[in-house]
Parts: sequence; C-alpha cells; structure tokens
Amino acid sequence: MKTVMMVLLLVKVSIANAGNIHLDAPDQFGGSRLWVDCSLGSFAGFCILDTGAVTSIVSKNHISSRYPSVSAQKLKGLGGLTFLCEHIRPNDMVFASRPVPNALICRTENFILGDSLLVGINLLASTSFRMDFKQRIFSYGSFKVVNHTLKRNSMGWLLVPVKIGSHQFIAGVDTGSPLTIFDRRLLTAFPELFDSAMMPADFNNLMSGINIVKVKAPVVIGGHAVSAEYGFVADLSTLNYKSELAPQVLLGMNHIVQLNWDFDLIQNMWSVDPL
Repeated sequence: MKTVMMVLLLVKVSIANAGNIHLDAPDQFGGSRLWVDCSLGSFAGFCILDTGAVTSIVSKNHISSRYPSVSAQKLKGLGGLTFLCEHIRPNDMVFASRPVPNALICRTENFILGDSLLVGINLLASTSFRMDFKQRIFSYGSFKVVNHTLKRNSMGWLLVPVKIGSHQFIAGVDTGSPLTIFDRRLLTAFPELFDSAMMPADFNNLMSGINIVKVKAPVVIGGHAVSAEYGFVADLSTLNYKSELAPQVLLGMNHIVQLNWDFDLIQNMWSVDPL
C-alpha cells in the first residue's frame, strides 16, 4: 500500500508541474513556434520556449518596466548581431505551473517577437522535463527512462548526435527556430543532402544572413527518422561556443515536433520516443 501511495503522489506532482503546449499553424515552409503556459506580473498567457537561447528575453514594456534593472550586457544573436540587455530578476514568474523565483530575464528594446516573453534554457537549469507533442503537454519531472548522454557547450545548449544520410553530426535542440538550421559549410561538404538552390530568409533583429534550402535526407534522432522538406542555412561559426562542442546543426521545430522529448539536466541525459 505504501508503494502504491508513493506512485500516486509522484503522478500528482508531475501533473501539477505541467503546462499546455501551443503550436502556431505551420508556415509555408512547415515551421512553427512553441508556446507554453506562463505568467509574469499582470501578464498571464503563453511564453515562447527557446531551448537555443542562452537567456530569457522580454520586451521593455509596461509590465517588464516595473522590475528594476540589476545589470546590463550586450548579447549576440545568430549572424553576429548584438543588442543591449538589461537584466531583471522578477519573483513572480511562473512557467508551466511552476514558480521560477528570482528568474534572470533580459529586458531589451525592439525585441523581434514584440511583447512576447521568451523563456531560454537558463530557466530550465537543474530540472528534468518532458515535451510531449502528442498530448501537447510540457511537464517537469520526467518518468521515462532517459538513456542517452547529453552534452552541453559553453552556451548551455542541449547537444545530441544526429545522422543525416550516412553522416553523423552534433546538433543543438533549438525550439526557438521554426526550421532546422544547417551550417552553411555543410552544403559544400555534403551536397548530396541538400538542393543546390537557396531562397532568402529575412530576419531583421537577432538573426541575419539566413537562407532557406530544401533538405533531401531524413534526420535520424535517437534511432528515429524524421523528415522535413525545408531548413535554414546560416553561418553557425558566428556563435560563441567551444570548438570541441560546436554544433553543425540546430534542430528546429519542423523536426522536433515529430518526436516526444525527455531531458534530465541534472544527470545530463536525454531520450526521444515516437508520437
């Protein structure tokens, strides 16, 4: 009886620390954004979850302006563009029904996503969580066996091995990107994986120098093959990471949503399972 009660308690806690996943309708290239229930001050709604972002970001508006700035720094986005960041530490942040006290958030002018609150990987440090895209639920406390070792780099990214065609690559899991991003050098080194024609993609804030390309081969993640027709192409060398853990691919939402994901950021483990 004691064992049964303990199992029931664990399940109850898991459900309590969960939020709904909301996905934008796919764009013309099959990309979408990942939103999760959250609140900050008088705002209650959905936040963008961006596991490829070093820090969480909010636009300077009537809600975020009530919090005092504790520090400032310049941050660099994909493509090398920089922007000024004022750090705030609100005590009333809630993400997926879980309070995140003293959360470090970057407040900035002219945020590309408007008044949206972007939750970066820093707010998920020392947690375990599951992104269940079949049930559309983000939950803390994964009970699925996570059986692959997770690598991290100086940016804190979630790095996993992937196979494209017959080639192995290091990939970052980037829920903030609608499409998977491939390093531009891969198109020259492995032309059989991509269509030679590229289309421009216009981003005017955190990202620049981005193109869109057709992808010919499926991406194998944790033994599961997932396919998407399009991907971004960018110069990933502009990002500040240690060379020995430099990702050649950033998995975007068009590939990510085809699997359920478990991460244990305490033991640095991960796994995926099909929908």
